[in-house]
Amino acid sequence: MGLRIATKKDLKTVTDLYKLTIKDGYFKFPSVNMNRHISRKQAVVFEHDKKIIGCFIWQINKILNPITMKRGKNTTAWLEQIMVLPEYQGRGIGCDMMKKYLSIKVTEFRLVCNESLIGYYEQYGFEVVDTIISDKKQKVIMSRTA
Repeated sequence: MGLRIATKKDLKTVTDLYKLTIKDGYFKFPSVNMNRHISRKQAVVFEHDKKIIGCFIWQINKILNPITMKRGKNTTAWLEQIMVLPEYQGRGIGCDMMKKYLSIKVTEFRLVCNESLIGYYEQYGFEVVDTIISDKKQKVIMSRTA
């Protein structure tokens, strides 16, 4: 078992994993979004016996200085999706992927999730910083400093 950066060969498998595990995700065109993240090396897969059983996707945003209109040194890693095949859930795979995500060299980590997942992310040091309405559902924005 292990983690590695996703490659273009993984696109179909990761897209299928997304469709299978994410019921209310915000990717309207999963293969296009997955391809973008894979090409930017912003997708990590978890393999077991050469089979992809999990994946997480993130993106990096540099904070814009409103006075100079230039990007600063402070960066935020947004966790966009974390997915584990249902038959492998509850085995610590999501935990291993969260640890890898939290090792990204940035100044802040952020994510958007359903209220039912607040407790899960709190165990990794995240705190609710805002609420939003997404697809007519209330969700929360959570943050953690690096």
